[in-house]
Amino acid sequence: MMNNEVSKFLEKLKEIIDRNRKFLYYTRGVKFQKDSAIELETFMKKLVKLKEKMIRIKDEESANILLSLENLLTTYINEFKMLIFLKENEMHKAWESLIKAQNSLRNAFQANDIVLNLNAKNYLQKLGVIEKLFFPPQTFVSIGATVENSKCSICNEEYGKCNHVKGKPYMGKLCCRIITKIKDTKEVSLVDSPGNKLCRVTSLLEKEGWRDLLTWRIAQKKTTSRKKIHTRQGMHTI
Repeated sequence: MMNNEVSKFLEKLKEIIDRNRKFLYYTRGVKFQKDSAIELETFMKKLVKLKEKMIRIKDEESANILLSLENLLTTYINEFKMLIFLKENEMHKAWESLIKAQNSLRNAFQANDIVLNLNAKNYLQKLGVIEKLFFPPQTFVSIGATVENSKCSICNEEYGKCNHVKGKPYMGKLCCRIITKIKDTKEVSLVDSPGNKLCRVTSLLEKEGWRDLLTWRIAQKKTTSRKKIHTRQGMHTI
């Protein structure tokens, strides 16, 4: 049974999301969208504070529910930021905000299924549609490397030697495998289905200079005759 305090907080969360959802359209005034983002970020502080309380009293179910809601709220905040960045001509920041929104919503599902009652499945589909309608197809980058050491984000021990599982919630935190040492980097590959959509080609060198692959503008004049691409991992000669 859900903690009574968490249950009341959930109702407040629904109310604040419903009140601000009407501004999640591109045509809405950017001032409204900025105000909504600030309101949600302020409410987030209350959510985190309540989660910390549940952790202190060792109510793991409530802590994980709040973790899920925290990620759902993060999704809404990042969708607002995406719209704001689009209007401010910050296209790469807009893309990053969209991907952060998608990632946060997936984390919400992993933390607790409470978000299934908050239309989260349809929300994830909506974010996928936004990606296809608002942004051109992206070329993603994947790095192949040999990991020498990694640790568990929950217990800080060597990952694989503890009982924690990556992607599972534990007392208000999602378990992650933290890479602490890479032995060597084998390759950088272009892929269609990346594990991380933030790793992508951002510009390509053409006759006129560096072509921004989101805006299609020439972002930087040509300084070399060699073919290169810019990625979020740096510059690569091809």
